[in-house]
Amino acid sequence: MSMKTVFITIFQGAEAKNILRTDIYKNLIARDDVRIVFFVDSSERAEYYKKEFSHPRVFYEAIENTNPRGLDAFFSSLSFTLLRTATTDLRRKMNLEDNRNHLGYYWHLLLNRVLARRWVRKLVRALDYLLVSNHRFASYFEKYKPDVVFLAHLFDGQEIHLLREAKHRGVRSIGFINSWDKLTARRALRLLPDSLVVFNEIVKEEAMRYADIKEKNIFVSGIPNYDWHVNYKPVSRGEFCQKNKLDSAKKLIVYAPMGKAFSNSDWDIIDLIQDSTTNNSIANAQLFVRFQPNDFIENEELEKRPWLRYAMPGVRFSRDKPVINIDFEIKEGPISKSPTFFYKTEHYRKVVESGAIQYPKSKEDFLLWINKYLVNPAIDREARKKLVSDQCWKLDGKSGSRIAGHILSFD
Repeated sequence: MSMKTVFITIFQGAEAKNILRTDIYKNLIARDDVRIVFFVDSSERAEYYKKEFSHPRVFYEAIENTNPRGLDAFFSSLSFTLLRTATTDLRRKMNLEDNRNHLGYYWHLLLNRVLARRWVRKLVRALDYLLVSNHRFASYFEKYKPDVVFLAHLFDGQEIHLLREAKHRGVRSIGFINSWDKLTARRALRLLPDSLVVFNEIVKEEAMRYADIKEKNIFVSGIPNYDWHVNYKPVSRGEFCQKNKLDSAKKLIVYAPMGKAFSNSDWDIIDLIQDSTTNNSIANAQLFVRFQPNDFIENEELEKRPWLRYAMPGVRFSRDKPVINIDFEIKEGPISKSPTFFYKTEHYRKVVESGAIQYPKSKEDFLLWINKYLVNPAIDREARKKLVSDQCWKLDGKSGSRIAGHILSFD
């Protein structure tokens, strides 16, 4: 039996979540003729993953990240200029707000308007591949002789160099767009893989428009880390309320803060909702906060609110409940700290236009919509169903196995 070797990058936590903790890994390792080499950014991370994902046919290689230099740095910087979306325009405005460099802002904006074109990206990719020399992964290709390379974050310099080596050696390469915003928010892809895996038809269209990938080279998979939700069995409402010291007789308002890195209004919104439930502006309801994954929770703010009931990342409460996104400002501040910033981005505009979520523009409208949804949760339900269908493509619990099958479709 001929052994097939798969290179997989897990330099980021999101990559690990979408690969290790889904059926992608389970289906790959189930094959006796497959061995996997995971590339991580440190020996500490490798040891951490080995504790849970250890197998005789699984290997870990730690590759320390390095800053790009020379032509590598030039093409890395240029890749942002070659992408023109509503999100990249917002990012330039955020930079202007931070550094007040108006000359730099208008110069880069002009370059973007001139250079962000398909034919320019094609030319730049050819020059990038021809002129940039980086062989830091060459020894691993010699050591393991991979049959396929699976890259889950093609916007990272490390992964571009791994892809570069694969292309030099004629090894099949597969890219994976593992989030709904990356193609429109990050940068133009410096090099293109042989095929690209995307979550849904929306991202597929973006891959063709912004990354210049041919339709025949795009594989639509669904969202692998959502497979778990298809068959999960939630605890009862009574058990959940008892565990979190909530009143099961009251309706539940779940607030998901944007996080300290993205908003300066989270605690104000928490206080607004709590005060409204206390004075009966919102009747017979209680607040439960589910904090942002990877966010730094301010203990001093928690101590000011001994009444607060909350959960740290990792808890899922429901299947289909009304959603309200805050579309007004509590505090004046920079764009990067505005709770309304994301609604103007390229990827989130599609959600705004779906009609599935309400966007109150004042405190009064915010409380009004909370009360409306508490009385009648069916409002906007059909729009929510369509949004789930558009973004998730298929919720059949088989996205991970589809991706694994695509990886294993050796020539």
